[in-house]
Amino acid sequence: MKNIGLFGGSFSPIHHGHLAMARLACEQFELDHLFIIPTAEHPFAKESLTISGEDRASMVECAVQADPHLSCWRGELNRLGVSYAIDTVGQFAQDYPNATIYYLIGADNLASFHKWHRVEELLKKVVLVVASRPGSSDDTCGLEGDIRFFPSPEWGISSSTLREYLSKGFSCRYLIHDEVRNYIDENKLYR
Repeated sequence: MKNIGLFGGSFSPIHHGHLAMARLACEQFELDHLFIIPTAEHPFAKESLTISGEDRASMVECAVQADPHLSCWRGELNRLGVSYAIDTVGQFAQDYPNATIYYLIGADNLASFHKWHRVEELLKKVVLVVASRPGSSDDTCGLEGDIRFFPSPEWGISSSTLREYLSKGFSCRYLIHDEVRNYIDENKLYR
């Protein structure tokens, strides 16, 4: 593979906004493949990890099963401690030594990206691709590296809102993939 994408997060649960962003990145940057990576222990969003890594990875697999350009990578779930992007990027650089690695984040993460573990080293190893929302600027927030922006619609929905809806018994149909909804129902998640 020549161009690979990495998209990490809690994905609790993964929703159509995540999937659309991943697919748009594949098309914009001509990615051969994009790996969606559920984090084991998120350094910034611990409250989103009330569901096991196994369940979150299974939901990602349900969501991407019909798209040959997307898959779930479970490697961070096997690590002990906090999951850092730099460690994951290092693993992919070893597994795909001739590939260019594109690391996908949402525009909402860019302002705090300077707080990421070993950020300068990370920015030397990846093309940072930022899903910009309507009305947002393409300001790199003082970061130095190969940073590229691509348009992504404003979804107005978040995983935290979906967790709240699901806990109240709402189906979240049309907000999350049907297979993900089925998995949530079968496993009685977010109740």
